[in-house]
Amino acid sequence: MLTRLATQTLWTLAVLVGFMIAGCGSKSSVSGRVTLDGQPIESGFVTFFPVEDKGQSVGTDIVHGEYSIDVLTPGKKRVLVNITTQTSPASTNATKTREEVNTERISKSKRKLTGKKTPGSGLVGNDKIIEVGSGSQRIDIPLEKSDSAK
Repeated sequence: MLTRLATQTLWTLAVLVGFMIAGCGSKSSVSGRVTLDGQPIESGFVTFFPVEDKGQSVGTDIVHGEYSIDVLTPGKKRVLVNITTQTSPASTNATKTREEVNTERISKSKRKLTGKKTPGSGLVGNDKIIEVGSGSQRIDIPLEKSDSAK
């Protein structure tokens, strides 16, 4: 009886490990630098939207020109950058969780897709489609002011 229980436990563990290994290959981590006319963007937000409806939209803060996303589904992504201005600490809402704040920012980023103006619109290199592969990679996002924005 102990042998049968041990065998069932080993098979269960083997199946679970197999599922975990299969899932590991389907995610990417992406980091990079966001610049405007060659200078790092002090603060903002970058969002990766799935083009082929594979995976979820994922966004993160840009701090001193750098961003990093740990979990992103590979595939074609539309990349949108919103440049923000510095706000004073008194104007931040300490009652909101990080998840609530990020959800609001992603919501604001989606407005660009409906034609509403967002900070960063009109920049050359913004709102482009890229291919995200599996594994860890660096994707820099160079932006330039368009002729109409200069």
